Amino acid sequence: MAWAIVSLVVIAGAAFGGGYWLRVLLSRKALTSAEHKSKQLLEEAGRQA
Repeated sequence: MAWAIVSLVVIAGAAFGGGYWLRVLLSRKALTSAEHKSKQLLEEAGRQA
């Protein structure tokens, strides 16, 4: 019985940890792409001016 509780805790921890890191990586990727996009817009505005 104890092994079932331990395995549930391990699975829940792994799922939570995996979801957390996935969220961190996705938010970081979104930030870098937004940064890149804003740099491109600034460069285009500078060329047009």
